[in-house]
Amino acid sequence: MSRALALWRVPSADVSVPRWHVAPWVDTLAYAFSWIFALIPMALVGDSHRVDYLYVYLVVLALTDVHRHYGLPYIYLDREIFGAHPLRFTLFPLVMLMLFLASPLLLRSGITLSAVGITAALAGVVWLLQLLSRDRADTRPSPAVFAAMIGAGVAVGGVAFGALRAIGGEGAWAVLVGIVAASLALDFGTLTRARPRFVAPILIVLGLVAVALFGRHVPTFRMRGLLNFLAVAAGAWNIWHVYMQKYGILRLYNAKNGQAAKVPGWVDRALLWCWLPLYFLRIGVDYRTTLDQLFPGGRQTLGPLLDAVAVAAPYVKLPAFVGVAGSIALFIFYERRVNGLRNAPRLVMAGGTTLLAASFLFVHPLKAYLAFAFSHAVEYMVFVWAFQRRRYREPLAHRPLIARFLRFPISAYLLSALSLAMLFVYLKYFGRYLFPDQPRPRAFGYSALELVGYWTIYQSMVHFYFDGFLWKMRHASTRAVIGAMGTSESSTRLREI
Repeated sequence: MSRALALWRVPSADVSVPRWHVAPWVDTLAYAFSWIFALIPMALVGDSHRVDYLYVYLVVLALTDVHRHYGLPYIYLDREIFGAHPLRFTLFPLVMLMLFLASPLLLRSGITLSAVGITAALAGVVWLLQLLSRDRADTRPSPAVFAAMIGAGVAVGGVAFGALRAIGGEGAWAVLVGIVAASLALDFGTLTRARPRFVAPILIVLGLVAVALFGRHVPTFRMRGLLNFLAVAAGAWNIWHVYMQKYGILRLYNAKNGQAAKVPGWVDRALLWCWLPLYFLRIGVDYRTTLDQLFPGGRQTLGPLLDAVAVAAPYVKLPAFVGVAGSIALFIFYERRVNGLRNAPRLVMAGGTTLLAASFLFVHPLKAYLAFAFSHAVEYMVFVWAFQRRRYREPLAHRPLIARFLRFPISAYLLSALSLAMLFVYLKYFGRYLFPDQPRPRAFGYSALELVGYWTIYQSMVHFYFDGFLWKMRHASTRAVIGAMGTSESSTRLREI
């Protein structure tokens, strides 16, 4: 594999390329302009993804599913990485797995949730975030604190449940009160180490008070509506995730510019996020019907927002264009001021990303969305490959299992990607887009399409959450591996992850 890469002028893993990540042509094609390989074929045909560009559509969605699993071996087959945040790498995916298993049953249960039930669920989210925020070596709860937290929640919630049964009250109140007790126990147990203190219990108590005062005026919610809301939330998180990955690549180049002066982060964020108002205008005004057809489950959640966009469109279109122009001008100004417009990687990445963003205004939004998705998946898979090839180029003292697999990179990367892609395409699209006259696959009494749909929602959240802190450029260990610290030791200060 290394000889083949050398023929393509890809430097060896022990060489840190000045300014670029892998090599100029690799970065240009994989990070800045990979979207061209998906968008151009789609732009030359009609707008029906089921007929005109079906195979491009399937390839992009398969890559999207595959790349979300690409970082998992790095976490779970390297105990040094897993040991940096064992709570985050255990609890969050466990909660998502439970939701995945429960979703088909909840959808068919006919259960409805009152305002108290919704507040209890939100309190559970706050409690989970409180616990995950303690997952650092100096703030992680001890087993005794864990036991006290669970014990307090169960004991107080049990007493509350018994009292509610006696007076005929709603059982969800007991869950809410139990979460308050568990949250307080966690904060008291980490009082001398963790900050901020008692924020989570206060938020939960405020929710309890609000539902006590106004809950009777709130209608009940069906499970289908809640699951649709989760799907929309995952979609919104996906948009954030895609943009922040491009932001991360820009910051990677910023870290490797070889000089003390850096372009401020807000300049890069403005360059990326300035397009969102125009996207909302285009979808909310020109393609509202198309969006409702593509995402019928999100119609109830997104409908009021898009209605407001349609009303405001005549007044915000010009400011939205001005915002785009101003953000691009600011980027050029700071690039000239800091780098003298000589940082080729940042200019290429910014140019490619800006052209991709602008394509949304000229092609069908689904085509632009798929181009974004294709670009994002390729970026991620190439970054993970490049990162791991440097980290595991020499044996590490703790002998991670993943390093053994990566001794055979073609098998580890290509075969695993192809196998996962074929599995997802079969489960999601066989009998639907591929061989529509054949019966669709089923599993455990449910259609495979439904199960994979739930898996996509919850596993994507795991991917988004992990990537939100796993590859941060502010971590010394990350900068070390990409060669931005003057050292190539991949284990340098790894505990800063």
